[in-house]
Amino acid sequence: MLQGHYTVTSIGPQATAHLAQTMTLLNMNSEELLQHLESELAANPALELESERRCPNCHRILRPAEICPVCSQRKQEADGEPVVFLSPMRDLYHDRSGSRIQQDGDEDFEDDFRVQEENLATYLLKQVSGDLNGVEHQIAEHLANNLDENGFLTISLFEISRYFHVPVTAVERVKSLLQRCEPLGVASVNSTEAMRIQLEMLADVMEIPPLVNLVLADGMEFLFQRRIADLCERFDMDDEDLQEVIRFIGNNLNPFPAHSHYGSSRQPVSANVNVYHHPDVIFHFLNDDPDAGLAVEVMMPYVYRPFLNRQFKEAMNNAPEEQKEEWQKDHDRASLLVKCLQQRAFTMLRLMQFLAKNQDDFILHGDKYLKPITRASVAELLEVHESTISRAVANKTAQLPNGRIIPLSSFFSRNLNVRTVLKELVDHEEKPLSDSMLVKELEKFGYSVARRTVAKYRSMEGILPAHLRKASRKYHGNSNAQFQPSQN
Repeated sequence: MLQGHYTVTSIGPQATAHLAQTMTLLNMNSEELLQHLESELAANPALELESERRCPNCHRILRPAEICPVCSQRKQEADGEPVVFLSPMRDLYHDRSGSRIQQDGDEDFEDDFRVQEENLATYLLKQVSGDLNGVEHQIAEHLANNLDENGFLTISLFEISRYFHVPVTAVERVKSLLQRCEPLGVASVNSTEAMRIQLEMLADVMEIPPLVNLVLADGMEFLFQRRIADLCERFDMDDEDLQEVIRFIGNNLNPFPAHSHYGSSRQPVSANVNVYHHPDVIFHFLNDDPDAGLAVEVMMPYVYRPFLNRQFKEAMNNAPEEQKEEWQKDHDRASLLVKCLQQRAFTMLRLMQFLAKNQDDFILHGDKYLKPITRASVAELLEVHESTISRAVANKTAQLPNGRIIPLSSFFSRNLNVRTVLKELVDHEEKPLSDSMLVKELEKFGYSVARRTVAKYRSMEGILPAHLRKASRKYHGNSNAQFQPSQN
C-alpha cells in the first residue's frame, strides 16, 4: 500500500522503483496510460494482453462494452454506500447493452464529443438577433466577424454598405446596436469611441464628472501618450482634477471592450479549450435508477488485461546465460509494471470511494453543493502522502450522472460553490446588486466572504460591476425573475 509518509532511507532499491513507477503511472490519465502500456507491449516480449475481455477486479469474462454484473452491484441490499469498481475502458461508441450507437464510417460521429466554443461574434449576435430584420442580420454577422482581438472593427462601414447595397445609415444602425451589447463598446473603431459609448450608457445611471466628457472628446491622445502636462494645460486642470478623471476612467471605462468578456492583456484567455473525450471516472446510478444510489466506474486504461507472458518465462529458464540476464530484466520490468498498475487502481478506488461518499450532493445536484476539502485533508484521512492525492487527481476527468464531464480537480475547488451561488444571485437579481450587497446575500446562504473576494469571484465569472450591469439592462431590458438559491 501507499500509506503514510515515505522515508527514503528505509526503502530498498526494488521498493523505490515500485514507488517511483506507481507515482508516474498515477499521474497519467487513462489515455496517457494506454499509450504508455502500448509502448511497453511493443518493446517488452515478457508482457502480453489477455485475449478475452475481463473484469479488472474479479476477472469475469465480459461482453463488449459490458460492465461487470457482479462488481457493479451492492453486496448487501441494505448497504447505502456508493458502489465503486474497476471497469475496462468501455468503447464509448457502444451503449451499455453493447449495441452500436453509430455505424463505422460516420464521419461526423467524433464531433459529438467536441466542446463547441462560443466566440465573441456568436455572443454578440445572440444579443441583437431579436432587434434585426432582413438584411440587417447579414450586416450584423459581417460586422461581428470583422472584429480584432480588442473588439474593434477592421472594416469600414462604407465597404459594408457597398457590399450589401444599402445606405451607410443602415449599417450605422446595426453597428450602434452591437456597440450597446455586452461587452459595451465593442464594434467601435478605436478605444475612444468604445469608451464614449460606455460613458453614454453610464450617464443614465450615475453622475459623470464634467471634465471626463471633455478629456474623452478631445484629450485621450494626451492620456494614452502620458503627456500629463499638456493634458492639464489644455483643459486647465490641477492635480486633483486630473486624479479624479483618471480614477473615473480607470474604474468605469474599458478601452479594449472585448477583454472584459474574453480576458485581458494581464490575464489573457488561453486559446486552448479543454476537450474531454473519454472520462477517467464515470458516476452513474445503479441499474440506471436514481433511487438505487451511486455507482462509480474507475476506468482502467485497457480493454484486455496485461499479464506476464508464461511462455517467455519458460523460455527464459532454458535460455543461454548470455541471454538470460537480459531477458530477466525484461521480465522484471513487466512484472513491476503489472504490480504498479494494480497499485494505481487501488489508490484510485480508495479516492473515488471517499469522493462519492463525501461529495454526493455535488455529484448529484451541482456546483453550489460542493463541500470545501483539500488534498492534504483527504491524504490524511486515507493515510497517504499529499502528493499521492495530487497525482491521482492530475489531468483526469469525471463524468457526472447528468452527462457533464468535469476535471477531477473540481472536487477540490475551494470557491466553486460560492461562485456558483454568486452567479445565480446576479442572474436573477431584480436590480443590480453592489459587491457589498452581494456579501450580505451570500451570508444568508452560509458563505462569509469579504467584498474584495466577491469582486474577484465576479471577475472570474465574467460578471460586470453593478453600475455597468444597470446601464446594460437599461438599454436591453431586464428579464430576470426573482430568485432565491436553495440553502444547503
